Amino acid sequence: MEEKGNVYILTNPSFREDIIKIGITSGTVEKRMKELHTTGVPTPFEEYASFQTNKYKDVERFMHRSLSLLADNRINPNREFFNIKPEVALEYFYQIQELLGEGEIISHNERAENDMSDVIKRQAYRDMNEWLEDNNRENLRQVIESFSSIGYGYHLGTSDLRIDYTPQNSKKAHNCLMLLGKRDYASLQPSELYKLAEVCGANPQIVTDFLENLRPYLAKEQKHQPYDILTGYYNITHKILINNSVGITQIYRTLIDQLTNNRK
Repeated sequence: MEEKGNVYILTNPSFREDIIKIGITSGTVEKRMKELHTTGVPTPFEEYASFQTNKYKDVERFMHRSLSLLADNRINPNREFFNIKPEVALEYFYQIQELLGEGEIISHNERAENDMSDVIKRQAYRDMNEWLEDNNRENLRQVIESFSSIGYGYHLGTSDLRIDYTPQNSKKAHNCLMLLGKRDYASLQPSELYKLAEVCGANPQIVTDFLENLRPYLAKEQKHQPYDILTGYYNITHKILINNSVGITQIYRTLIDQLTNNRK
């Protein structure tokens, strides 16, 4: 297997904001930037973001061709400079990463970090809309928006839309609720919520209390199941979720407030 390399997006304070360089290196980007700082360039290049993958040559080739042929953004066919803003190139990274199913995108400054967050949110929003339409679940939109308003995010699984919570100072999202497509249930997994409590440094009793508060909304056959079956899933019908969205959202809000504020 080919070794990993980096596809990089570089900016330069001497250039306009919408002129970037997209290239590759099998070494470090820092070393490559030093090589590029020749007498013909008044100021050093700055790394905006990079995409690390063992298919880095293919990724660069795809980006160069796309930006040259489709958008005509290449400034010179013999140079790796493009007339686009860096956040546009960053979105290409995410689209390609989704197609490849691998690779790591790394931001290298606060602006890139903020742009990365915006790209992820836009992609998640598009995915969510497609999922609602494909599964004829438009009636769940208000529920999803209610969760979003209290700090949850969402992303697509294989056939479900997952509502997640990412603790502060952590990049790992924990699955808090799955909206299942062709079935009439939303599901949650107690074991994942107990993991979330552990990551937050909170007392696991908080999760037990949360599950107890949620018990009246569970599917009929699960209302009396013990919570020590931690590998299983608990189900709430879509109808109950929609009809009781305010109460259920408040239970989740309380959980997150407690995980954030109450430590062991």
